[in-house]
Amino acid sequence: MFLLFFNYYYVFVSPKMIEVKEVKNVVSLFESNHKKQVDFNSRYFSDKTYYSATDDNTLYLFDEEGKLVLETPLTDLDLDRIDTIASETLSEYSISFAMVDKKLVYVIVSDSVDMFVDAESFEVVLTFRKGVKHD
Repeated sequence: MFLLFFNYYYVFVSPKMIEVKEVKNVVSLFESNHKKQVDFNSRYFSDKTYYSATDDNTLYLFDEEGKLVLETPLTDLDLDRIDTIASETLSEYSISFAMVDKKLVYVIVSDSVDMFVDAESFEVVLTFRKGVKHD
């Protein structure tokens, strides 16, 4: 489990680790395979590498071969609610998307923590604290 979080942090969160050319190639492959024009959102690693992107109406999650893994209408996402949840504990953050146990999750990303929030129940399913802190 630790390796999963370690890999997630260095593949998804650390901008230095994202290979821009590879991302562009995978997004282009997805667009070509599915006849879509999308805006890249994020890349993350769990059991394999996944990418998220959106068009005007839909969120897409796909793998490194451009194969669609999940498609959901943007109207089904409650970005206001997840923004409220994030702002209750963090002052600076961004919202992204991922999958945990084959379910869509919002990922609240900050300098100190990544919180994975179930997209249906809005329960925090994972929290990844960054850095070492002594309480």
